[in-house]
Amino acid sequence: MTAPQSVAAQDSKRMLPDGWRWVRLGEVCEMRKGHTPREEWYAESGCRLVRFRDLKDGCVDWTAGFRSFVSPQYARFLKPLTARNTLVTSDAHDPASIGKKIAYVEVMPETLGAVYYSGEMIAVRPSDESLIEPRWPFLWLSPYFARLSRLLP
Repeated sequence: MTAPQSVAAQDSKRMLPDGWRWVRLGEVCEMRKGHTPREEWYAESGCRLVRFRDLKDGCVDWTAGFRSFVSPQYARFLKPLTARNTLVTSDAHDPASIGKKIAYVEVMPETLGAVYYSGEMIAVRPSDESLIEPRWPFLWLSPYFARLSRLLP
């Protein structure tokens, strides 16, 4: 087995603007897997929980559905969702769904209060916004971008 090439070696044919360099996503972003609530944590109201089914067309569908809330007493065990995060599926009931759904969270609805995301997803956000624009992980990880990038030289 051969060692993986560096990012620069893989993409050396692509030109970058002066002052830029090739990096791996993990060098400029934090990636945090969510947490799936236990059965007894779900509630009719309380803290909003974003789940796999809520990722639609690159956005979060904030419409509450079945098991959309957890009791506030269990929120400390969950991962908070904040603005300027990209959510991507990392785990699902069907392995074919992994990485297929993605959403960018531009702003958080003020009416919801605290919002969390389930263990079916990873939240990706820049570790330093001076190094990377927050929407870039969404574009890079998006299946739409992957299809488009095949058309580029």
